[in-house]
Amino acid sequence: MEWGEDLDCKVMNRTSVILFGRLPVPGKVKTRLAKAIGDRAACDIYKEMCENIVSQVVKSTASLVFMCADKEDVAPCKEWLPPPPPPPWRQ
Repeated sequence: MEWGEDLDCKVMNRTSVILFGRLPVPGKVKTRLAKAIGDRAACDIYKEMCENIVSQVVKSTASLVFMCADKEDVAPCKEWLPPPPPPPWRQ
């Protein structure tokens, strides 16, 4: 069998966005920025940035993977960022 034969070649052209992040908790995210503007403001900026990235990826044909920095944050992250709808190529 040749490469690509009996293989869905579209798989090779799919795009995924992998977002490495943390649960938005003041004092835990954007700590260098927080020194200048405060923990709460830095956390709000971080949260908005993540949500913006997720909304932009959802609008595209890419799939999204959010990787949590801490294992115990997986469940709260799923509540904060509910899974996006499947990309069009999966439907």
